Amino acid sequence: MRAWPGTPYPLGATWDGEGVNFAIFSELATGVKLCLFDLPDDAKPTVEIDLHERTDLIWHCYLPDIRPGQLYGYRIDGPYEPQAGHRFNPNKLLVDPYAKAISGQVEWTDAMYGYTIGDDAGDLSFDIRDDAGDMPKCIVIEPVFTWGDDRKPGTPWNRTLIYECHVRGMTMRHAHVPEELRGTYLGMASDPVIDHLLSLGVTAVELLPIHQFVPERFLTERGLTNYWGYNSIAYLAPEVKYAQVPGKQVEEFKSMVKTLHRAGIEVILDVVYNHTGEGNQLGPTLSLRGVDNDAYYRLQPEDPRYYMDFTGTGNSLNMLHPRTIQLIMDSLRYWSGTTSTATTCGGSGAAIPVRCLSWRSVCRARATCTNGAAAGPTRPSTSSRRTTALRSTTWCPTTASTTRRTATTTATATTRTTRGTGDRKDPPTRRT
Repeated sequence: MRAWPGTPYPLGATWDGEGVNFAIFSELATGVKLCLFDLPDDAKPTVEIDLHERTDLIWHCYLPDIRPGQLYGYRIDGPYEPQAGHRFNPNKLLVDPYAKAISGQVEWTDAMYGYTIGDDAGDLSFDIRDDAGDMPKCIVIEPVFTWGDDRKPGTPWNRTLIYECHVRGMTMRHAHVPEELRGTYLGMASDPVIDHLLSLGVTAVELLPIHQFVPERFLTERGLTNYWGYNSIAYLAPEVKYAQVPGKQVEEFKSMVKTLHRAGIEVILDVVYNHTGEGNQLGPTLSLRGVDNDAYYRLQPEDPRYYMDFTGTGNSLNMLHPRTIQLIMDSLRYWSGTTSTATTCGGSGAAIPVRCLSWRSVCRARATCTNGAAAGPTRPSTSSRRTTALRSTTWCPTTASTTRRTATTTATATTRTTRGTGDRKDPPTRRT
């Protein structure tokens, strides 16, 4: 297969109409291998390509013969020194941190761990098993979507009424939603759901996490699952299990946004940037841990074998590293669609100079910052507070004051979606 040098930007897999550019950051890697697959369950890649080009710590190549729909993953070699915070293992297939779509769910096996489970050395041991057959694959997407005359509704803040809901929970047992659409993005945009929202006077829906996430292994082994989704593994990919047709989740998500907009309903996303689903030092190697553990995660300064765990989830993203901040900001920009939407990152180490989206969401402290920035958001003035019949976006002084007193900043990053996933189309000018 032909392989050209490509470019270090944009990160991820980018189809330009003629081929696909692949780019991935890894500061301490000694080798990066791009693996291409034909089927989601394939244990062996059909093609493996060693990436030789490296620019500003980003490994990249361009494949002119690849098209949207191609399945891929990475194997990254480097030092395996857990005591120093390095956990590279080229035997493990990794999810691209910038993947736009994932082929399916993780099928848990012991091979997904960088160390050998049961070994007396614990996470200091090194596992040589290949986990590709059980790992979901990344999908090269076609970014083009027919938005038509779609525009964000632009509802004034003093008339905004937000309905928080779960894509699956909102539709799975709704008697009037077609059975084949229940639990999906398309079900969320079905007529019965929209009619219900409009009957309540709702002007915006806030969706609980729809980033690709992984249920914890101990849950799946008990026949349970992580319902809420606060266990992200790919910040730019919509959750595949909410798609009617797996592999079409990006198109279906955009269709949902377009349909809701047509009904005058804006879309807000509840996002989780404080941790990932890889857990602590005994967790699996699925993505960031194998890409560059020391860059993406906060490690204990005195013993980098262990993670700084501010959230009780096992790990915390390293907001002190510019590439981690870039990943978060690129994710926000991707979902919100250029600069036409409002986001709030109250203390997460990144700020976009637009007015805040939902102070109620900030109060609920959905995501925790780990960079030691000034804790908590500044209390808004009376004139800036939005009120609705359900008080859905009111200030929460008790939680806010508690947040300001903590050493670790607690905040939420929410995104008001207008273009679905990043298509460039400027909305009309809105009066403020």
